[in-house]
Amino acid sequence: MTKPLNERVSLLDIQSPTNAKLERWADLRTEELETLYASMKEQLSSIPSDEWDDWDKESFKAIGDIVSKRRADAVRQEIARMMELAGMSYGVQRVIHQRKAAALKQLNKNNR
Repeated sequence: MTKPLNERVSLLDIQSPTNAKLERWADLRTEELETLYASMKEQLSSIPSDEWDDWDKESFKAIGDIVSKRRADAVRQEIARMMELAGMSYGVQRVIHQRKAAALKQLNKNNR
């Protein structure tokens, strides 16, 4: 089980956190956000939709978008790590793919 976000932290860690600490704190915030989002989503299913105003719905949608983005970023980091382990560069391969896709798009556009 992970430590809660409000665990004791030294003043030195707050003033000069390491990259590992910053990443850990971000991971903990994301875990807490996902837990709260899942709980809220479950609660919403038992409350009639007419009880929620437009802002309630919009704010919940915004949090859902944030959770989705963070999950996608986590998957991208895992893919980058797997590519690194396979001797490839995620960044270089991404640029190569984007250039191929752009060239193919241009080719298809010219052939119309």
